[in-house]
Parts: sequence; C-alpha cells; structure tokens
Amino acid sequence: MLDIDLDKLLFILDSEYELYQNIYNLAKVKKEVIINREIDQLKEIVKQEEAYLAKTATLEEKRRKLCNEKPLSEILDIVDSHYKEKLTSIQDKLLTVFEDLKGINSLNKDLLNISLNLNNMTMNFLTADNKRSTYSKRGMVNSNQGKHTILNHKA
Repeated sequence: MLDIDLDKLLFILDSEYELYQNIYNLAKVKKEVIINREIDQLKEIVKQEEAYLAKTATLEEKRRKLCNEKPLSEILDIVDSHYKEKLTSIQDKLLTVFEDLKGINSLNKDLLNISLNLNNMTMNFLTADNKRSTYSKRGMVNSNQGKHTILNHKA
C-alpha cells in the first residue's frame, strides 16, 4: 500500500515546475544579456538563478522525504488512474522544461566562450609587440626599435 500524500506530492512537483519555468525564462533573458555584453545585468540574473536553484533543492528534498526516496516512476506504477494521469502530466512538463533548459544553457555556454575568445584576441592584439621593420639609409634593419603596444598590460 502507498503511504504518500499524493496531493502534497503534486503540489511540490507543480512548485518545482514553476521554479524551473522561471529559471528557463531567466536563461532566455541571459542569452540577450550575454549578446549585448551587459555584465552588471548578467550578475543579477546569476543571483536570481542561484536563489531559484536553492528553492528547487529544498523542494526536491521535501519530495524525496515524502516519497521515501522512491523515484516518481516507481510511484506511478502503484497509484490509481486519477493520480497517475496528474503525475504523468507534471512529469512530462518537467521533462520538457529540463530539455529546454539544457538547450538554452548550452547556447549560453557557447556564447560565453565566444565572448571570452573575442576578449582574449582583443587583449592579445592590444598588448602585442608591434615590431615594425624599418631600414636605415644603408639598407640595414634599424635596430633601435623598442616595444610598442597599444596597452601596457603590466601596468
């Protein structure tokens, strides 16, 4: 016999779904923030994501305790059809939002890597030695050329 409060389980799963939807919506905003290089706004989004993730961890712990560490698939095998339909529906919604999150997070990761590479290339260009060969009147390379950089990265 099942000794789990299924209404409470549905409430927890619905709450988790709402939080993951919020995280997904933040990830979409984060994509635009990354593209527009708005670092301060990116920091705020990361803080909000961390807060949502902490809440989801708390809810997941409650769900595990409520279900006696049983996975949802095991619970679905022993509940009546009324709850099985509701639990399957929320499970499908959660799986969908997880896949969506996986996709947008992968895209954001790629965008961040591109941005970092661009920053590194720019810094390398700005701090690189500009060795220009100039010739003296005798056709010899002028040897008194110093290092010329646009930025002094040692300063």
